[in-house]
Amino acid sequence: LQLWLKVVPDYTIIFCYLMLIGSLLEQFYLPLNNAIAAVKIKTFQKIDSFLNLLPMGIAFILYELGFPPQTFYIVTIVFILVKSINTLYSAKINCGLNIPIFLNEIVVKCLFSFLLSFGVSLLPVLFLPQGFLRLLFVVFIGVTSYSIMIWYVGINSIEKAKIKLIVNTVYG
Repeated sequence: LQLWLKVVPDYTIIFCYLMLIGSLLEQFYLPLNNAIAAVKIKTFQKIDSFLNLLPMGIAFILYELGFPPQTFYIVTIVFILVKSINTLYSAKINCGLNIPIFLNEIVVKCLFSFLLSFGVSLLPVLFLPQGFLRLLFVVFIGVTSYSIMIWYVGINSIEKAKIKLIVNTVYG
């Protein structure tokens, strides 16, 4: 952040981290929202809208009780997880989603790939001084390690064959 901000405001870094965590968690369930919306939107949308608004009220109460500024983001992450339960349940009821298969084939594989590549990406942070060069190393190592993890852990042989076919069609 110091590359483009002379003075980094308090809590900026924790806010960014928490927003990224929330966004990453939401990505698992967004495609399911579209599938549910195509089948039965009314009930699901009512519950989802309620769960979207509730964190603001809860955060307000917690702020009044003296909780720190990052409370809103933490409450939002908790409600993202609650919304994911609503989404999984609605997808099971309305679309026939097999929840254990979804969790094992999508969520666990993606989380494992992400966490391992995130850990590897932290190595330059430990050994290089803060600056643009460290940023380049972190981005390069992160993208490379995540790509490798997705290839070997995240996708199955059918998906690999499709990717190879597309690459051969485009570059072949």
